Amino acid sequence: MLKRIVLAVIGLALLAVVFAVVSSLLSSGSNSGKQQLKTITQLQEELVGIAKDGTKNIRDQSLKNTATTLQLTTASSQAQLLAYSAKNGFEIDPKELVLLHDSATDKLLVDAKSTSTYDTTWRQITRTQLDEYSANIKKLFDQTSKTELRKLLSTSYKNAQLISSQLKE
Repeated sequence: MLKRIVLAVIGLALLAVVFAVVSSLLSSGSNSGKQQLKTITQLQEELVGIAKDGTKNIRDQSLKNTATTLQLTTASSQAQLLAYSAKNGFEIDPKELVLLHDSATDKLLVDAKSTSTYDTTWRQITRTQLDEYSANIKKLFDQTSKTELRKLLSTSYKNAQLISSQLKE
């Protein structure tokens, strides 16, 4: 009888250890997805800022239209992802959205404005930012199995690719 009790206790202890390991692995994957989602919304914030600056300073009307489209579609996608996050218990603090802001990009755009190369510089910066943004979307899309999130990411990715194709010289 004592042997059975000892075996049962050992079995329960092993089961608890296995459960803890599996639970830890699952939650770390979830945290990774949450961090990736936060990064995407931060990149969106940076893109919206660059697009706003572009709508004010771009001279070429076609490129200005692209900047407007970028601003509107990215802001809309960001609002949808933030709503999705909040609905799923992962609030992203608005103060955190600006953490990926790059002041070097601002300086490049200011310098380009003073040297009359704004349109070209804006186009190059935006394409680079869109490439990074698209890569992050694709990475999270490949990691998640959540249908609603995959749909939102798919739309964001398609919009980014469309705008990127409009920026090709």
